[in-house]
Amino acid sequence: MISKLFELMERADLTIRFPQAFIEEKIMKSSDKEISHEGKDFNWEVGLIKTGLKLVGLWPKAAHQTFLFILNQLMQNYLLGVFLRSIILEPSVSRKINKIFVLTGIILTCVNHFIFRLQWCSVRPLIESIQRNWRDLEGSSKDIKDIMVLYGSLERRITRCICIAVGVSLVVFTLQPVILHLVLPSKFNLEHPSNPRHPFNATASPVFEIVYIIQGVFNCSAALIFASIDCCIIWMIFHCCGQLEVLEYMMKRFRGTRHHSSGSVDDDPVIVGCSCLQCIVHHHLQIFKIISLFDDAFHVTMLARIIVCTVHFTSIGYTIAKLREDGNFAFLLVHILFLLTMNSSLFVYCWVGDKLREKSANIADAAFNRYLFVNKEVSKDLIVIIRQTQVRPCHITAGKFFVMSLHLFKEYIFKSISYLSVVIALRFNDKY
Repeated sequence: MISKLFELMERADLTIRFPQAFIEEKIMKSSDKEISHEGKDFNWEVGLIKTGLKLVGLWPKAAHQTFLFILNQLMQNYLLGVFLRSIILEPSVSRKINKIFVLTGIILTCVNHFIFRLQWCSVRPLIESIQRNWRDLEGSSKDIKDIMVLYGSLERRITRCICIAVGVSLVVFTLQPVILHLVLPSKFNLEHPSNPRHPFNATASPVFEIVYIIQGVFNCSAALIFASIDCCIIWMIFHCCGQLEVLEYMMKRFRGTRHHSSGSVDDDPVIVGCSCLQCIVHHHLQIFKIISLFDDAFHVTMLARIIVCTVHFTSIGYTIAKLREDGNFAFLLVHILFLLTMNSSLFVYCWVGDKLREKSANIADAAFNRYLFVNKEVSKDLIVIIRQTQVRPCHITAGKFFVMSLHLFKEYIFKSISYLSVVIALRFNDKY
């Protein structure tokens, strides 16, 4: 099985480029259509993300956020405790590994939830900057509005897909024991999802039913935290990509004007979409500030995602291999769904990270082209932008060590398969 996986991953470049090319084709098709600006504002772009973050206590300046944050943290800490206890008390190594993929998801949820709240001082100015960009859009040209709406629409589609994937995984994970018991009562006993070890006897009725419902509520909290934070991060990165494309549009229309009035540059207001040097430089510095704030706030979250996804891939991959050998295809499909759900958002992180770097490189190209085609004595200041963009390109990192890109995602897949092959090679001494 592992050899087949490696054979498939030799074509990883093609595997990764296919969804990227598909998404970019959708962007091109959307750009050919007439884009409506009616009702397109900050609240439209943020969509359900704001509601989700409010429910888990992570939206700045909203009511009761501290109470909701503590409540959701208590739910996740309880799940973390019972699943950790379950792994410690489980005698079978195979069953231990089977439970690890659930534990890794809970750990990731707790870490992301805590870090997001801890970084409120950075998240708040990010949200305010996005709100300001939408407010300043009122007097802009149709082309700039089209760019903003296009990226907002694409972000909304992707976040919907993530929410649907997480929701389906939640329903399957929660109802799987009930469905299996109803279909095959002689083979499967009714138990809680992944059979955690509670600190009390939870097998007798009605305690069993009450605990089942409570665990389902706790699982909903975990899924809501997971999906809300993922969608929020993707929303912010997509907005930055849209702003870089707006900047590229401004630079392509640059005609050598230093500022848009004959008065002092210091007295000139900055106009979104204006192609004078003053507005271009201001917009460029503003984007760099937003991306720098984002990276400072979420680089630990990105690193935690990569580490946890590696452990999750290894543990659930081991379980999938074991289920395949046993011919248990019902459980096999369920675990494949869990694997795809966890890795889909990581792939989107890497894809939008690549998109951000691509847009940053386009800024340097646009500045250099304008330097060649307009008065060089006036436009030589654009060389400063070219140099800054090349020395410090726009990117997001994982722990300040790894740049989020499709190349990193490919390396993650290769490394995870390598670790999985080691775990599978050691499984023969254990009885399932």
